[in-house]
Amino acid sequence: MSLQKQTTYPQIYYLRASAGAGKTYQLTVRFLSLLKRMKPSAEALRQIVAITFTNRAAAEMKERIILALKQIALEEEEGKNLAQETGLRPQDASAWLDTILAHFSDFHVRTIDSLVYALLRAFSLEMGLRPDLEVTFDQKAILNRCFDRLLSHTDWGEGDQLYQLLSDLLETYLNIEEAGGMVVEKGIRKRLQELYEKADGPVSAGPQPDLSSAEERLRVTAQKLRLGIEKQGIEDYLHKGVFKPSYLQEPLVHLGRAFFEKASFNNILTKKAQGIEGDVISQLDTLYQELKNDRKEYLLLLALARVHAYMRALEKLQGEIRGLSEREGLILGGGWHSLVKEFLQKGQDAGTYAFVKLGSGVQHFLIDEFQDTSRPQWDALLPLVEESLSKGGSFFYVGDVKQAIYGWRGGDWRLFEEVAKDYFHSVPPQGRKGETLAVNYRSLPQIVEFNNELYPLLTDENFGERVAEMILGTKIGKEWKIVLSQLIGNNFEDVEQKVAPHLQERGGGTITIASFVAQVEELRQEVRGRLIGEVREVWDKREKKGIAILVRSNREAEDIATWLMAEGIPVVTENSLRLRSSDLIKGLVAFLRFLEYPLDDLSFWGSATSRLFRGLPDLSQEALEAFLAEGRWQPPLYKAFEKRFSAISEGFIRPLLARVGFVTPYDLTREVVERFRLLERFAEEAVFIYQFLELIFQTEAKGQRSLSHFLQFWAEGGMEEKIGLPEEISAVRILTIHKAKGLEFPVVFIPFTNWGLESPRMARLDDGGFANLKKPLPDLLESKRLSMMINSALETLNLLYVATTRAEEELYLYVTCLPRGEGVNTGYLSAWLREMLIQKGWPVS
Repeated sequence: MSLQKQTTYPQIYYLRASAGAGKTYQLTVRFLSLLKRMKPSAEALRQIVAITFTNRAAAEMKERIILALKQIALEEEEGKNLAQETGLRPQDASAWLDTILAHFSDFHVRTIDSLVYALLRAFSLEMGLRPDLEVTFDQKAILNRCFDRLLSHTDWGEGDQLYQLLSDLLETYLNIEEAGGMVVEKGIRKRLQELYEKADGPVSAGPQPDLSSAEERLRVTAQKLRLGIEKQGIEDYLHKGVFKPSYLQEPLVHLGRAFFEKASFNNILTKKAQGIEGDVISQLDTLYQELKNDRKEYLLLLALARVHAYMRALEKLQGEIRGLSEREGLILGGGWHSLVKEFLQKGQDAGTYAFVKLGSGVQHFLIDEFQDTSRPQWDALLPLVEESLSKGGSFFYVGDVKQAIYGWRGGDWRLFEEVAKDYFHSVPPQGRKGETLAVNYRSLPQIVEFNNELYPLLTDENFGERVAEMILGTKIGKEWKIVLSQLIGNNFEDVEQKVAPHLQERGGGTITIASFVAQVEELRQEVRGRLIGEVREVWDKREKKGIAILVRSNREAEDIATWLMAEGIPVVTENSLRLRSSDLIKGLVAFLRFLEYPLDDLSFWGSATSRLFRGLPDLSQEALEAFLAEGRWQPPLYKAFEKRFSAISEGFIRPLLARVGFVTPYDLTREVVERFRLLERFAEEAVFIYQFLELIFQTEAKGQRSLSHFLQFWAEGGMEEKIGLPEEISAVRILTIHKAKGLEFPVVFIPFTNWGLESPRMARLDDGGFANLKKPLPDLLESKRLSMMINSALETLNLLYVATTRAEEELYLYVTCLPRGEGVNTGYLSAWLREMLIQKGWPVS
């Protein structure tokens, strides 16, 4: 594909890129093709902005572009191919390399969040924000801090508004929502955090829903219908399986009964009622329809009432967060999208103004993983794209709706097709183009063929409806199953791929399917035994490299890591890459706490019993353990230690104590590392030590220059910092499917597929409010609930697709079903997968 051939501008160009189809390569080619159209200069470089969703992806794309320019400039074999595809000559590539290296800050390959944040900084004065605003991504900590501030402002008297709000929150949580738990406050805070994450702008609680009036209307109407039935004497003509007198005597207790959901009163009558006069049935049906409407109104108000106190609290919290931003210049990461969107929508020529403020005239936008873009992100970016197109620029985006797995954080895959069809009407038809990348450059033929056989099943109308019924259940109307079936079919319509010629020539590839049907604990044990055996076999065969185990949750990752480590197989998980996972770093932090406050016996004990002190000259492990075991010393512990081990104190501790307060935390920690010879004694921990020093340096750069500030930062989340992972590592990698997206591995295990669909708890309404989705629900909210379930089911299938397309050479897929009756529980993805495999003739139990 030669991207530079389409030269009509303005231009919208999009690529559908299935797994392993080389989308990063195509983005690189596109970037180079745009460079070819311009003369090398910093101003020209600023005209192109490439957008990714992670810092890792941004760094990778920068490396790809620079490497490609080097290859063209040096006329390497790959460079010649790139030169032919992009039109860049070696001398042009060399000149652009010099320009990029000389003006690297103008080389705009960045995340979408960083671009929107740059806009926020540019507009901070006009938006009434402090110009020195600081971003924090610790949403939970900020929300808890603001909630604590609300509590501190409460007078705890019945006339106090905040006291009344807190009482209403308690009433809502315990009685209306019927939640529970030992720590109610923790549950309330969690609900507020859920609402804050779903709200993409300011919320307004509105008036309190009038439940009592709605209850009264429902009771009165039910009483009218009951009296009408008794007056006409037709109790014996009512279907006993549908109607019971108690449903009308106590309607609030029986709102979920099928009696309230029939189309008309006729559907409640038995065949014996055919002789009853039509006027009688008509009168009763009028009352029945009135009852249904009253029930619908009550259920809607009840759903709103279940979150109303939360909405009021969220409104207060948002006010506290705005106040925090004004007082301290703090803003929650990601929260700037709605702020920028609202500001840009207030005025005309927003895109032009934005470019003026940013000081650059961007002509060309490139976006990777567009299917994961959220509406707020797109709304903030849209004025900039419109402005660039109005000046003859271009908008190029790449993605794959089959890999849309971030709906839980706002990603909206529907934007992919909407932008191509429903936006930018000023762009002529000849300026719009879309293509599908149909060649897989990642996997060997057998793996590509397996996926080519499996997923096209979902595009078959009959099979799609069968899977949709398994997902939604038998009680949901057929119209919803058709909707889900069509969405699934459309989602996977372009799933089939060709194998890249060099991989086709190589041939091969291995697919291993294992099927299990058992209750949860027995299932885990069966999977454990099979997984350990197969991983060990592959581990030995592949010289301890190239194995990845993909899971749905971190809990599964930790369980599998425990299993494998018990068998002597080294593993790397997301958590094992965190600084807090290193015992040496834990001991070092404890020692820093002691240095900051020498009377802290617990911290000194923690450092002395850690690896930090192990192996020091003149300090035998036996002598140290004997001293700590005595327990006869008087506080502070350090003084007793100093008497017993004076040489250690003089050589290692006292010099460091003398430096506290006179050097920065970074310099102090560096001295600890050098004095204790940590890099020499613990070479295997070097990556953790360097990352820890880098973390201290970064916190100092943000103004936190005291040891106490750093230790507070560490306790509040700094310990979650992760080290980078080497390209080649002799350990089994265990990671979530979300983290594996964009990666590839020679061997992939997928040990658990019993992924269930969680029933949604709350829905965002069109007016910006929220409603609780506890059943029974009125039709409006039931439609919302089913739409959310459909999105969740689609995302679950996408997760399976992402997982099975990570493998380069070998794929091990476990179908882990839970039993139900004579068959399997169809509420889990494993049951849908089992049905797909059976359809294609794979042997499963």
